[in-house]
Amino acid sequence: MQRHIAWQGIVMVAGLCAAFPLMAAPLSQEQAMNAIRIEVDGTPGTAFSARWTIKNGGEIQEYREPDGRVPASATFEGESVDGQVVLLSDGQLDVTVSKGGNRSRSSTRGKGGTLHISVSNNR
Repeated sequence: MQRHIAWQGIVMVAGLCAAFPLMAAPLSQEQAMNAIRIEVDGTPGTAFSARWTIKNGGEIQEYREPDGRVPASATFEGESVDGQVVLLSDGQLDVTVSKGGNRSRSSTRGKGGTLHISVSNNR
């Protein structure tokens, strides 16, 4: 069973869709290019915290997950994403961030391991 990240402070803003999971409705080409998919896998039940900064149309939104558990996923809409994920317990943490044709994958093992991730479209 996959748990979706319950990001704190999620706000619906024009141009920012923070729906978990993505609705089945077809996305326009622009929406598809701006879809940011975050997947956190690894050792089931491993604890982590995450901070994501989403840039979209001149707006910057920050989302925090202070007590996430593997597995988890989230989808945002934006032009770029910068994130930091910290491993809070022993175990393996694998983070994949996808946007358009770009993908960033990072892994860490051991309590205190920290990942820094950035993904954007170069236009």
